[in-house]
Amino acid sequence: YAQPAAPPIARQNAIECLNHFALNYVLNDSNYPAFLPFAQKYVEVLGVMANDTDVNVLKDVCKGFVCVIENNWSCLNENTCGVVLQYMLKASRHPEYVVRLEALEVWTPCTKTGPLWNLVRPMLPELVPVLMTNMVYSSADYFGMEQAQVDDDNAAVPDSLEDIKPRFHKEQGDEADDDDGGAAGGGGAWGAEWTARKAAASSLDHMAGAFRQEI
Repeated sequence: YAQPAAPPIARQNAIECLNHFALNYVLNDSNYPAFLPFAQKYVEVLGVMANDTDVNVLKDVCKGFVCVIENNWSCLNENTCGVVLQYMLKASRHPEYVVRLEALEVWTPCTKTGPLWNLVRPMLPELVPVLMTNMVYSSADYFGMEQAQVDDDNAAVPDSLEDIKPRFHKEQGDEADDDDGGAAGGGGAWGAEWTARKAAASSLDHMAGAFRQEI
């Protein structure tokens, strides 16, 4: 059922079921030798379904590709990895938020192994702007805000001089926090929910560490 001719609901359920095996390491773990021969076929199915038009299918395709890249599946070669990363770059700017959210997860693992560095490096001129675009606050970020922040919304009220003074003007002993992290142990003003903006920011942070000269 994980093929273009199948009905949308069948394609969605098929790729989701396959991902249960893949994301739980069944297809690439020597402890499950009976499943190892299906690893290559799974990657091929992801490639076929990557051209689907259903958002839920594409979301799960991206989730699967992140899994195989992050865990360095033995069935992958350099050419396949390159094709996958080019696809994920395209998916990272997909108009549907849920697709972008899953696709953005692939870039941090790419900073942790040398072979993937060589594939990502020539993509940086295109990848970095995509990550920065995804760092713009979206509706998902606003929905994740703490209720107190929503209740205190005073955008229509003119700012006073006290309101707009630089953020570093704090009383000694105040806890330092930021828009995302908040106080230690908290979710921050923007909530604890993982968003595309946070995924992009994390990816760019890791990229900057791995490719200091280029970025």
